[in-house]
Amino acid sequence: MKPMMKYMTLVFILFLMTSGLIACGENAEESQDSTQSEHTELVTEPETETEIDSETETEAELETETETETETEAETETDPAQSESEALSEYRYDLHEFTIVRPKGKNSAIDQVVGEMYEAMISMGIDEPMVTNDDGLSPDPSRKEILIGATNQPESEETAKRIKEINEYAIAFYENKIVISVARDEAYPDATEALLTGCFIHAEGGVLSVERDHAIVGKASFQTVTLYQNKKLSYNVVLPKKPSEADQALAGMIVTRLEQYTGILADIIYAGDVPYNKNTKSILIGDVGYPECAEAYEGLEKNECAIRVVGNKIVLCGRFIMTREWACNLLLTKMAGEWSPGSDSLTLYVTEDWKGRDNSLFLDFPEFTDGEEVVAPIMRTKP
Repeated sequence: MKPMMKYMTLVFILFLMTSGLIACGENAEESQDSTQSEHTELVTEPETETEIDSETETEAELETETETETETEAETETDPAQSESEALSEYRYDLHEFTIVRPKGKNSAIDQVVGEMYEAMISMGIDEPMVTNDDGLSPDPSRKEILIGATNQPESEETAKRIKEINEYAIAFYENKIVISVARDEAYPDATEALLTGCFIHAEGGVLSVERDHAIVGKASFQTVTLYQNKKLSYNVVLPKKPSEADQALAGMIVTRLEQYTGILADIIYAGDVPYNKNTKSILIGDVGYPECAEAYEGLEKNECAIRVVGNKIVLCGRFIMTREWACNLLLTKMAGEWSPGSDSLTLYVTEDWKGRDNSLFLDFPEFTDGEEVVAPIMRTKP
């Protein structure tokens, strides 16, 4: 029994030792796995931090974009103070609400201005612009008006004070008024052109924006010709070298009218009898052969007439006696308009519109056949 017991004891001890080793191995593996797991967790922690940093950067970018969008919106939004400043620095005229006002009485020059203003407003889409005169019109700064000429409104008088010379015009802008003023009617064409092409052309939908208290002062293109001053008649009358009786009659009419006004008899000169002098002041009856005539007649149609000032010469232009008669009558009419009894001067203000066309005349040109002499045109009146 004893040997058997020793054997069993030895087997039991070996069993215990084997079991202990196995348990130690398992614990070692578990310890190793735990260590590896911990190491893995430690290794993956930086990845988590990277993800957090990435999210932080994304949030920062979003915040930056939001700030940029906010700044852009702020830039895009209209600053109320700036808008108010712009509104205070300019006038805005809705021309649909404006009335054209002219002085009471007849005046062909103002008629022309009113017509051009009316047409300009029609072209802006304004249906039937209102036109009236100042008869019985009381001052009202809130009334929206385009004032033409010397109306009875205070703005017209104030605008006229801007004019310092005889050939100037003025255009002034008030809160509810647009005003045209001239020293002489001959300046109206230039003043009207300045307003239409310089301002109205920029109106959008009939709405015009103009700098506050803006004003335009310009010089008209008419020419000033003084025939008589300080008891001296400055001009003589020149006829062609071989004038017709009709042309001589025209010269006589001019000389007679000047004598009536001034008491001085003007000299009548025949071209060629006296040497040409460009400095001599003369009224030329038709084409007398002087260099100034070529310039004055340039572009003149056969049924047209004109009074043109070239240098020191006043040229009565007309290719036929009938058209020269018209030019002569126009000159006499203008002289009468400028002369006042007892006046010590007689001055004319010649504009480009001192011209005309006689539509009652037409020209028959015989058909030209090769080899035949060209026949001069025949002028006749319409039946």
